[in-house]
Amino acid sequence: MEEHGVENVVLTRLAQTCGVSVAAPYRHFASKEALLSEVATGGFAELGAVLTHASRGQGAPRDRLLDAGVAYVRFAMAHPHLFRLMFNTESHAGVGEEGPAALGVLVSLVQACDLSVPVPVAVRASWAQVHGYASLCVGAMSSFRGATDQSIRTDMAALLDGVLAKD
Repeated sequence: MEEHGVENVVLTRLAQTCGVSVAAPYRHFASKEALLSEVATGGFAELGAVLTHASRGQGAPRDRLLDAGVAYVRFAMAHPHLFRLMFNTESHAGVGEEGPAALGVLVSLVQACDLSVPVPVAVRASWAQVHGYASLCVGAMSSFRGATDQSIRTDMAALLDGVLAKD
């Protein structure tokens, strides 16, 4: 999938690549969509773990939120096809607790901050910000090519400061 894109996943080719019979994938998954849903679920679990690891620092809540944001963007850039699949509405039908758990990391980080807006507004704004940034990086928009951890952090901090309370 990472090599050829989600739209080019063919179960027959997948079976051949794995060295199993062409029928083998159908013993575990009812359809290609069921397989992709399971892959998306695994992606959310991995993203949740990445966000948790990135936000474990001892810094201020704002800094930990920015660390998680950089990790989110880096995850998307490292796994562009998986990232697109995870947020494709067609693959959400089978996604279990992993999707909400990954979002839960963001929610807890936002709740720890001193906010100028209600928590639900700050969560939606923060998620839209980091997801939009990640999508622009994955889409290779010219302004986002070659994004570094520092440039991601600087850009996100400028936007994030709009939802945090002023000192």
